Amino acid sequence: MKTTYKELVKNLKKEVKSRGFDKVAIGLSGGLDSAVTLKIAVDALGAEHVAALIMPEIGISSAENIEHAKILAEHFKVKTYYQPINSFLVSFHFTPWGSTPVSQMNLRSRLRMVLLYAYANTQNALVLGTSNKSELLLGYGTKYGDLAADIEVIGNLYKTDVKELARFMGLPSELIEKVPTAELAP
Repeated sequence: MKTTYKELVKNLKKEVKSRGFDKVAIGLSGGLDSAVTLKIAVDALGAEHVAALIMPEIGISSAENIEHAKILAEHFKVKTYYQPINSFLVSFHFTPWGSTPVSQMNLRSRLRMVLLYAYANTQNALVLGTSNKSELLLGYGTKYGDLAADIEVIGNLYKTDVKELARFMGLPSELIEKVPTAELAP
């Protein structure tokens, strides 16, 4: 895992620089994939070049995940923005075509990505994705939502590899063993 970790850090640093950027933004959910991506970003670029956006939906996102996201951001000393998405979702309930449970789930993911890119545009930053290879191969994600990113940092790692890497990096076992959830529906 040491070699994998060093390669991920080196490649991210190189990729960000080759694109003419020095800052990145990440959606921090409090889950394992975003935690691993955050740690790699901080080690590659320095905490002062990384921003974490915590974008829960109050009533849907678990208090545990929100708390984990806040703890991670504080631990890694990155610039952090806490922006619940509830108020942005309200107007979508009044569209003339209505909605379905699936459209509502995808909307949440797409809205978070819109906020990430809005932030990135104001800061001249790249958006880091947090999808792993298992999710990408299965098509588990939302087109133009969580699958939209400038760089997929852990996109070549299977979920089992992400867990192993997290252990190597010293992330808390509570985070590593936590059951993953997209938190897109009640």
